[in-house]
Amino acid sequence: ARTYIDTIMGYSVPRMIRVMELPGYEQLLSNGAVLDNDSKVIAYPNPSHEQVSLRAPIGGALASYRMFDITGKEVASQFAINTKEVTINRNNLTSGLYLVRFETQNGKTGTIQVMFE
Repeated sequence: ARTYIDTIMGYSVPRMIRVMELPGYEQLLSNGAVLDNDSKVIAYPNPSHEQVSLRAPIGGALASYRMFDITGKEVASQFAINTKEVTINRNNLTSGLYLVRFETQNGKTGTIQVMFE
């Protein structure tokens, strides 16, 4: 039952926040992580079946990322990327929610939720 509740909360709550335009809903738009007022790293397509791309804001570049499953186990990472966009392949990962922690070249960090179906 706990898994069911966690799944419903992870699916419904962000959508309710977005629809009701509660504080913080801007951070849920475009599946992105807001770094400051004008810049955001986005993940697309999200949800995805095979791969997800991370794209840095205009004039920025990604330095690294680490992806974690819901238990906190690191399942993928890449360092010294130094490019505007990077693709994360699903490989053998099970369906579910993952957290991608990234850093940009200018030292800003953020976390994006990624869903593999």
